[in-house]
Amino acid sequence: MFAQNGEPHTLTASALFDKVTLNWKKPTDAITLQWHDGDDYNGKDGVLSNPEGAVTFYAGAKFTAAELTNYVGQTVESVSLFEYRPIYRATVVIFENGKAVAEQPVDMSNFKKNTWRKATLQHPYTIKAGVDVIFAIKYESGRNLTFTAICDRSATQGKGNLYSYDGKTWKTDAPGDFLITVGLKNNATADPTGYYVYRNDARVNSEPLAADATSYVISGEPDGTYAYKVAAVYADGEKASYAVNASTKSVYNQVPPVSYAKATTDGLSDTLTWTAPLTRGSEMTWSNKEFGLAIGGTATKNTKVWIMQIFDAADMAAFPNHQIKAINAYVGPEGGITGVTAWVMKDGVIVYSEEVSSDAVAAIKANDWNKFTLTTPYKMELGSVYAFGLYYTQTPKLHPVGVDNGTAVDGKGNYFSVSSPSSKGFNLSKPSWKTLSSGKISGNLMLTADVEALSDEAAASQTVASYKVYREGTLVADNVKETRYVDKVDDLGLYHYDIVACSADGKTSEPYSLVARASLPAEYTAPLIIGKSQEGKNVKLEWSSNAYEMQKYVKATNVIGFPEEMSVLYGAKFTKEELKPYVGFKLYSMKFGIYANIGNFKMEVRDGNNKVLLSRSYTPSDIEPGYIYNTTFEDGESCTIPADQDLYICYNATLPANVSAILFDDGPAVDGGAMISLTDGAKWMKFGSLATAVKNFNLVIGAMAVAPVEGQKSAKAAVLTPESINTTEIQRCEVGTVRLDAIQLEEGGLGVEADRPMRAQAEAAKPQVKAFRVYCNGKQVYEGLNTSYSTTLNKYGSFEYYVTAVYANGWESPASDVSTFDNLISQKLQAPYDLKATTDGSTLKLTWKAGDTAPEYTYQHDGKDMVIGMTKSSGNLEGYHAIKFKAADMADKVGQKVSRIKFKLATNDILSASVFVMYGENIMAEQTVPVSSIVAGWNTVVLNTPVEVVSGQDISVGYHITYAQKIKPIVMDAEPAVAGYSDLISSSATPGYWYSLATKYKVNYNYRISAVLESDDQELQPQKQQRALVLTGYNVYHDGVKVNKSKIGTTEYSIPNAAYGEYTVTTVDLSSESSESNKVVYSETTDITLPTTTRATDGKVYSIDGRQVSSNARTEGLQKGVYVTNGKKVIVK
Repeated sequence: MFAQNGEPHTLTASALFDKVTLNWKKPTDAITLQWHDGDDYNGKDGVLSNPEGAVTFYAGAKFTAAELTNYVGQTVESVSLFEYRPIYRATVVIFENGKAVAEQPVDMSNFKKNTWRKATLQHPYTIKAGVDVIFAIKYESGRNLTFTAICDRSATQGKGNLYSYDGKTWKTDAPGDFLITVGLKNNATADPTGYYVYRNDARVNSEPLAADATSYVISGEPDGTYAYKVAAVYADGEKASYAVNASTKSVYNQVPPVSYAKATTDGLSDTLTWTAPLTRGSEMTWSNKEFGLAIGGTATKNTKVWIMQIFDAADMAAFPNHQIKAINAYVGPEGGITGVTAWVMKDGVIVYSEEVSSDAVAAIKANDWNKFTLTTPYKMELGSVYAFGLYYTQTPKLHPVGVDNGTAVDGKGNYFSVSSPSSKGFNLSKPSWKTLSSGKISGNLMLTADVEALSDEAAASQTVASYKVYREGTLVADNVKETRYVDKVDDLGLYHYDIVACSADGKTSEPYSLVARASLPAEYTAPLIIGKSQEGKNVKLEWSSNAYEMQKYVKATNVIGFPEEMSVLYGAKFTKEELKPYVGFKLYSMKFGIYANIGNFKMEVRDGNNKVLLSRSYTPSDIEPGYIYNTTFEDGESCTIPADQDLYICYNATLPANVSAILFDDGPAVDGGAMISLTDGAKWMKFGSLATAVKNFNLVIGAMAVAPVEGQKSAKAAVLTPESINTTEIQRCEVGTVRLDAIQLEEGGLGVEADRPMRAQAEAAKPQVKAFRVYCNGKQVYEGLNTSYSTTLNKYGSFEYYVTAVYANGWESPASDVSTFDNLISQKLQAPYDLKATTDGSTLKLTWKAGDTAPEYTYQHDGKDMVIGMTKSSGNLEGYHAIKFKAADMADKVGQKVSRIKFKLATNDILSASVFVMYGENIMAEQTVPVSSIVAGWNTVVLNTPVEVVSGQDISVGYHITYAQKIKPIVMDAEPAVAGYSDLISSSATPGYWYSLATKYKVNYNYRISAVLESDDQELQPQKQQRALVLTGYNVYHDGVKVNKSKIGTTEYSIPNAAYGEYTVTTVDLSSESSESNKVVYSETTDITLPTTTRATDGKVYSIDGRQVSSNARTEGLQKGVYVTNGKKVIVK
């Protein structure tokens, strides 16, 4: 078995021309599998699938069966991750061919930022033959944490940059390789005395390499492919590594490779474009030498700039055995150069520099090429990265550096720097390089080098005649004459390409590799939501895969009014050209909104001849200001999109003076996005002509048109659905005086172009939909052909629904817009507390306590209040205010749940509010509190989903508010704080940025915040007396179905011949019902007796007689039976 008993391991071989470089690790070094380079440069985090919950994110490193061939049979002992955030929970998950086969929690205690954390596997994993493996970390973190999974700078596409939100569907577009390291078992205990290198089983070195050697370079290898291995030498013999292959080819038997390539995709078309290889000759450059523009340093004094062109080791195939004789630069028309130093860099280090004489500097010509000859030519060697360039000092505010007008060879031909040279010597300088493209400047620097071949062989010309293109190692195009190729692929996904340059005499270059990701073609569109409604807990969604959303605004952001009363039509215009693909579509609904009462008004659709095609009247009793309304149309009421006619969707209103009611977005303006008529539709003008303050905005108005379907009927009855506007985002615009006599009608176009397309969904060759999928909070809840979905929200909280289309070829469309429905828990009534049960074998007796008797946990003291507010230089204020309880102090409450949060404010003059629960520094739940419900005084918020007290985690509760300057909403007591526990504050909730008010700001008091816990769920078996396991009016539920026929007036209830299942109790009055109490689970399972101190929530597994049978939550290998872990039954079958 390789790499477990003293062999060298992790052997790699790389070939460049006729040179092979071998690298390996010593037998006693750790054996690892990884794609990353250890550089913690970037990161990713998950998406918030539950609007009120936490985040789950998987980061993975994938190794194919072929890549694991040399490791088959070896065992993985550990998986390490790099930690940057104090993650609540992490789990190692190992996938074989996409299926999870092993999991293990990671001990996340004692967090230390920017360090590695190693998870030793309690059950080592054995690598199998023929299996692709993903080693993943499942991160469970707070909604406030970003960059939970850290990656390096550059991704190994499809290998080291995998991530998933559910552990099932993997994405491969992370910006780098995740810092995940897999550790394999290693039995080696002694280092060898040296190493031998073998090529095709023939020894290469006659004497052993040193004992500490981990690399070896073989030069002058003949053309061909060879198998290399390294053997460790011991007193009793050699132990050889596995073999790796490398192919060599003399630089004189190949042509230079493609210099630079990129891929763009349009659906299933991958377009590859590349730069032709460097031409062997007397000039070395990436520039096309045609002037485009000039740049210069921006410093007002000591102005300087470095310019550079760089050539990697493969590029040097164009210049074997060459030397640099001079560096040439084009100086821009302004000139202004006061000093020049020419330099050459090898492998990132300046190896030659020469300051140009003052006479030569004085002779520099502006708007021309200038040559700086090296006193001593510099000879270049194969196998290294070379760069040449100039360091200029210049006159401030001038632009002496020439940039060409060609396509940038990014990262090679366009590097510059404004760093100062090293004070210890010019050659020790380490400039901070940037590319012109990073500053949105195209082109390459106008630099060249005069080079000279030092042998006839090196001077021989090599001309590229064509190119070969390979996809996934298979030739897909030959004899390509242009530097562009379009590849049509059959399926979505990531594709690896290689481009090979070819000469007329049959020589080829090393391949240039790149990747392209084929994405859904444009016609595979998301369904459009055409209707949504909610009645109590019952919600309904309607959609269409062939609809046209006539909407030009983004979201309501600005509001205006006029200083005088005006009778106007105002809305959006859709030209006949825009509407042409949708002629015959039927208007299904209209969207509109007002921000203040404007009395009676109409919503209308008019054509270009001012014919009213549809009109609906509204009164103040119909419409509440501050909402966006969506109305459907009754059967026979709607209209269809006509041919060869413009359409105006508009408000018809008499606007009161000094009333800000007209809603706009924040732009940019779209053609026809804001129109107004003062002549009852006879003439229209741009709204911005009347009020320049909104000339860059679009009116909030829209409609939905649906393609006609045979047999499909219109809506049975009109439905008017309101959706609230976030008032904190609305800005009032001052219109000023309106001069009607100064208005000019504008017949032409808007003069700007939309930065987003109209959201049209009709296509001539639209693919066939075979099903629709409905998702709720990220989880699929329906698949079928229906174009509507109805359900009852049986849980409390906020629920986000979206719809996708599944096409005949199995592809799934992007998601529709998200529709949010709320099933908010009653804030009026408190849930019963401490539900318990006893049984005599048939009758189940439930007892409980009234919700207002539940215990509160707080640091505050009775007495007077202290009122404070935070300050900053400008803008609104935001604060997270929390109290924290130590894990040790909450150990006897593990399993109970935070069900309510109480907090006191000095004023209700705030902009937004929510409450939250936090594990450590992870906000695991945050629930919005309507500002309209906030009072000056005590506020009690019942959580839609109670949050469990878990073992080993500090738990915090608090409120999150935003408010204006000079407002002081925060209430505290007048007693000394328990610093860091009773007085936590943060402006962002970012880990590491929570502070004690007492320590940081010398505000030494306790928040008036408290947490209310509900008791944990109980299990009960028949014929086993339990300790008394637990409201006025009450309802009792069995598996979600109400048991009692009339309201229960006491805090106990008996159920004869009770069925097994889950029992809960709620509080009720005439108008509302509370959330559920804790559960009693009544089942036939044999009674379980456990140590009262563990309650089976300590992560261990217990048998039914209370014996610990596993030290972790894993049940693999246990005999059939019933067990308990983390407070729940587990049945091993």
